[in-house]
Amino acid sequence: MKGKYTQKQLDDILERLLEYVIYSNELNTQIESVRSGGQTGVDEAGAKAAIKLRVQTIVLAPKGWVFRDITGKDIADEQQFKARFKDNNDLKTNDFKC
Repeated sequence: MKGKYTQKQLDDILERLLEYVIYSNELNTQIESVRSGGQTGVDEAGAKAAIKLRVQTIVLAPKGWVFRDITGKDIADEQQFKARFKDNNDLKTNDFKC
């Protein structure tokens, strides 16, 4: 997705998609939880969407809390990793695993 979409665009797309799926009359099984690696891009967007839609969400971070920033640089920082989800106040510290 690099160069095609911004993180904000992916966040919006995944939120609309998950919302559509959750509230679809065609859904036979309720989505109970979402697990994500929390990596920049679709992983991050999916976790944010699930949190906003109040679906139980667990972010399984890679060892060292590594994620890639907008420039493609790898960052290993627990606080910065978690800060990407800060607008989603419902995500608790114990919902992150490394």
